[in-house]
Amino acid sequence: MRVPIACSLTVEEQPDRLEEWRAFLGTHIEAAQLTPTEARLKLRSGDEAFTTAADLALREKLCCAFFEFTLRLDTEGRWMTIGVPDDAAPILEDLLSLLPAKVRR
Repeated sequence: MRVPIACSLTVEEQPDRLEEWRAFLGTHIEAAQLTPTEARLKLRSGDEAFTTAADLALREKLCCAFFEFTLRLDTEGRWMTIGVPDDAAPILEDLLSLLPAKVRR
């Protein structure tokens, strides 16, 4: 079964969520590897970045089921991967437009 490309946030809730993403991406990300359907984001060291990523990913998944989030710890650091199906690539692109230019690769 395919998950529909839809968001259950109300129009009133959307600006606040976008601002949360803007703050998260601007504060907690130190590097990004981007493709049209996936973003691999290197989190800054420390627990705050990881717990913020987990909280935001969980809440985003609840309203936009088509997103896939993975959090990973390895010897190179802490990572958040965001994936979408092909037809949701424009939505991921819009979200990633909030990333500071200095972290894009």
